Amino acid sequence: MREYTEPSNPICLTSPRARGEVFTKLLRIPNVQLIYVSALACTRHRSIDFIEMQRKGRLSFLLFNEVDMITGDYIDKTKQAAAEIAAERNPSGIILLTGCQSALLSTDYKLLSEEIEQEIGVPVRVHDGCRLCGFDEEAGGSSAIDQMLYAFIRPSEKSAEPSVNILGSTDLDESSELFSILNAAGVRKIHRLPACKTFADYQQMGTAHVNIITSAQDKEIGAHLEETLGIPWVCLGGIYDGAELEASYSKLARILGTEIDTSVFRSKLAAALQSAKASAGDTPITVEGDVELAKWLLSEDFRVESLRLNPHQGLSPDQRSWFEQHAPGLRVEGAKRGGPGGERGHGKPGGHGGERGRGKPGGKPQSGAEVKPGFAGSLSALNQLIHSTGGAHHE
Repeated sequence: MREYTEPSNPICLTSPRARGEVFTKLLRIPNVQLIYVSALACTRHRSIDFIEMQRKGRLSFLLFNEVDMITGDYIDKTKQAAAEIAAERNPSGIILLTGCQSALLSTDYKLLSEEIEQEIGVPVRVHDGCRLCGFDEEAGGSSAIDQMLYAFIRPSEKSAEPSVNILGSTDLDESSELFSILNAAGVRKIHRLPACKTFADYQQMGTAHVNIITSAQDKEIGAHLEETLGIPWVCLGGIYDGAELEASYSKLARILGTEIDTSVFRSKLAAALQSAKASAGDTPITVEGDVELAKWLLSEDFRVESLRLNPHQGLSPDQRSWFEQHAPGLRVEGAKRGGPGGERGHGKPGGHGGERGRGKPGGKPQSGAEVKPGFAGSLSALNQLIHSTGGAHHE
């Protein structure tokens, strides 16, 4: 195990984070109306989100006063508001964004949404997570907003020909390896939420044979949809090791009843690994925002000395245990819970120094490349390392 030495010229690999989008994600569900159910003072939170949604005619406000809360009138007013929106805008679904006040009053949202559905004949869902910011407190997993994106999909008969859903926080471009692999496997129907123009298109996602998860934090969406819709899932996000990726593609092949050949991608990854190791040598590396990338690089004997976590990000027990066993000297900074780096994850200063991974003078910070699932993600990370040391890029 290497002793800690202050890095003179570190490489900083950063993982980009989605910004400025919380409740507006829900606009991806076609023809669904949102009703913000809270007090007037609460509308100052996420105001940019709210303005955008209201301009698009997708958001309405139902604002309560103290009397409504004390008397319980807010229940009837919520039902009335949903009925008015259903009559005026003919939505395919309604989402209630609730405030702290009704939570403090122990509102039974399940019962309330069921009663509204019976009265207006439109499915209703409720977001009652963190009401100020729209984030969940539990680190490392998908948010309630991300899970709600698929909350209106109904269980359906599977399509006659093989079809898949591509789900997760990572958007794919047409050059992704996944499309060529699916095409070679005979899959012609690929459903993606951004491509759904109508609520009928959206419901076609319920006919898929498998869900492919493109981001590690959204694994629980796959597990939830397997339970509710009976659709098995495969995760390709947050996996960098070639053997593990091959195992995921093998699982996908079994579900689809076909064969998937990943030998070309394994060869490309092996060549890129060799080049990256030659280029990086013993240069210290800081990984920012991607725990699984740090684990993979450490397992491949790269000199990863620092891991910096993003806000609202933490280490799972399994991840913490792995670092304690395989990299006890790793400095972990910014963790919500304690980790290998010390109390609450604060360790010795890392080579990247400043906020958002800006390197100290003389360092080699790399701007975060687009996060990609599958072998493309591994190659992208290695190409960042190679580029930072002046090596040749691998396709």
